[in-house]
Amino acid sequence: MSTGTLTKYSASAGSGKTFNLASIYLTHLFRDKNSYRKILAVTFTNKATAEMKSRILEQLHILATGGRSEYLNGLIKETGRSEEEIRSKAGELLHTILHDFSRFSVCTIDAFFQKIIRAFARESGLHSGFNIELDHSVILSSAVDEMIASSADDNELKEWLYEFVNSKLSDEKSWNPRDEIIALAEELFKERFKILSTEERSKLEDKKFLLEHISKLRSVRKTFEETLFAAGKECDRLFTLYSLTDDMFYYKGKFNEKNPLYLPSTK
Repeated sequence: MSTGTLTKYSASAGSGKTFNLASIYLTHLFRDKNSYRKILAVTFTNKATAEMKSRILEQLHILATGGRSEYLNGLIKETGRSEEEIRSKAGELLHTILHDFSRFSVCTIDAFFQKIIRAFARESGLHSGFNIELDHSVILSSAVDEMIASSADDNELKEWLYEFVNSKLSDEKSWNPRDEIIALAEELFKERFKILSTEERSKLEDKKFLLEHISKLRSVRKTFEETLFAAGKECDRLFTLYSLTDDMFYYKGKFNEKNPLYLPSTK
């Protein structure tokens, strides 16, 4: 009995993971034209799924139409086929996949598990017409409540919450952090979080790093606001010194209460 080989690719965003995975997929396709029915490609996000499918089909089309493909040399080396054979085969593969598209399995982890659940709906005692709803608001609400309660025994978390409340009070906003923490937690379920690397995610779990990062952001904001305020005072001084009015400027009609760049007169 033969055993499979596990190959792990660990790389940051933009380092070519999709290129390598598409190359492996194409190599299997050119070894066996029906292999797409036996391959399951699973991704984290819908965006990655669309990119993977698009790249595979696009490269098959480029190869079939005689275009320049960055995968050609690799396919020749891995499959032992000539360029002419690769290009001829690409057209056949593209035609086969497009006419059997439902079995071209590149999907997200969520979609894959939903297929499993539907396949075993009867065995699981589920109605055949069941729907899956991804509603995490109740879980988030409960988790945030538990986190706030646990701050009584976690000094680092307590300090983080204390700083958060203070920042809200200084901005003249509601001191209750619960709703904003829930809104922040919603980001965990969005694709832009799912595509973060392991290193980037670990930083978001480090309370000390977050406190330092928040402090830096506040410093940047304070410097920016002070710079704007100084520029405004200097502008007001020049207006007064030279008796300038809005009518003297060419685009005076563009600056009004409806324009986001509107600065009310201090006179």
